[in-house]
Amino acid sequence: MALVDAQGMLGARLGGLGAAGLRLEQLAHGVARRGRRALERAAVRGGGVALQQVAALEALGAEGAAEQAAARRRGRAVGAVRARVRHQVVALAEALAAHAALVALLARVHALVALEVRARHERQPAHVARVRLHARVRQLVHLERRRVDERLAAQVALQRGPGLLAALLCVSP
Repeated sequence: MALVDAQGMLGARLGGLGAAGLRLEQLAHGVARRGRRALERAAVRGGGVALQQVAALEALGAEGAAEQAAARRRGRAVGAVRARVRHQVVALAEALAAHAALVALLARVHALVALEVRARHERQPAHVARVRLHARVRQLVHLERRRVDERLAAQVALQRGPGLLAALLCVSP
């Protein structure tokens, strides 16, 4: 799959940066693994978004390899390249988390529609089905707000210190 190739390109891009590069490569592997699962689930539901995400990953990998080669040619400090790579890995993690959240939200909406259809088939009065549907929507909105709060807290923790990218990756999508 193209995502595996993109993950390899990103790994190659991070290679050669020493111990910090190895750590970033391991984190990127975790991001790509989680992202691949989300993309595979999205591809089952409708591949357009998944294909766009894979294309973005491929572009990121190709751009990173070219940038690292150019930096070596110009003799630029590896630290600048490392900072850019770190920024792109964080951006990729945020994009994959947002994509996974969108997929999960679509699954919840599908479940709500199925609940309403089931209620109609059971010949319940319309107001009972509507009350249940509204209660379920309120519950899902509450859960989604809590997940967003967790993600924001992880992003704040990430901005406060190095090595906290794992905190962002541990938040459930």
